[in-house]
Amino acid sequence: MMVGPFGKTCNQVGGTLNENFYKLILEEIRSEYINQERLMKLSQEDQALAEKNSELTIIQSELQKRNEAKRRAELLYLEGTENAELYRHYKAKYDQEIATLESQIRVLEKDVNAQPPAEAECRQKYEEFFARWEFATNSEEKNSLFSSIISRIWYNRETRTSEITIKIEYI
Repeated sequence: MMVGPFGKTCNQVGGTLNENFYKLILEEIRSEYINQERLMKLSQEDQALAEKNSELTIIQSELQKRNEAKRRAELLYLEGTENAELYRHYKAKYDQEIATLESQIRVLEKDVNAQPPAEAECRQKYEEFFARWEFATNSEEKNSLFSSIISRIWYNRETRTSEITIKIEYI
């Protein structure tokens, strides 16, 4: 590890990305981005997302029922049909149930919004990427395309053989 003016730096000599590096990344994308294992994982995540959406719909329906029941109890009290003690009892009960349901909805919505892209979306990104790659003429355009599907690239260059190994983290 070398030490520079800003602290520790990588001991590998830097360089510009050449065509071999781009080809290596493209090969990795072709073999890994839509491989069966990754697609199966995405399919399972799609199923889990569908279950969460179904659960979210059920809880939202329950919330709507509780809000309606609370409104009916208030109307009965205001009309004088029910006494204040009974109204306070039901209001407290419904307020507690509503707060619990709203909390469950927030948690589920957070989970649903944090889901990674679906299998169909991954295939579409893959096809768009390679369609646009054919027309990329310079390294800036290629880097921009890479950043559309890749969040991080780790690479290691062997100093004696100059062989590069990479690992890609996809968006």
